[in-house]
Amino acid sequence: LRPLADELVGVSFAFNKKEAYYIPFAHEGKTAQLDRTETLEKLKPIFLSSKIEKILHNAKFDLLALKQYGADVKNIVFDTLIAANLLRKDDSEKINLKVLSARYLNEPMHTFKQILKGKYKNFSQVPIEEAAEYAAYDSLQTFKLKSVLEKELKTFPKINKIFNELEM
Repeated sequence: LRPLADELVGVSFAFNKKEAYYIPFAHEGKTAQLDRTETLEKLKPIFLSSKIEKILHNAKFDLLALKQYGADVKNIVFDTLIAANLLRKDDSEKINLKVLSARYLNEPMHTFKQILKGKYKNFSQVPIEEAAEYAAYDSLQTFKLKSVLEKELKTFPKINKIFNELEM
């Protein structure tokens, strides 16, 4: 919840609308995990590639979280949070990923609070199997929302221009 203070526990990715993955680094317990420094180093060519487009939800948060570990990300082509913010009817309309997934995809998601279940202090304590499902689904829904929000943005040419030329 605090990208500059909290530890990066893992990263998730989706490459299409059906598959997503989670790489755990720092979950508590004795489960086998990858080394965060080594893994981020291996991911660096992907993060920095200008040929691989990146779609994020709340990119500023993710970039801050990764930056504290020396990981930069280039070629972010779409931020679903920014798109939803520009498209919302008024400031009271919620635009978090869970709400957007339910609204646009008719696919409800678990909230962060539900994952913690009142028994875990933070995400690093969530068992990897549950954490992987939650985090991977976040990436999957972000990937799926891009096409829906992109289509809606195109129905508002001035807003679409602001999104593409100013925000992104």
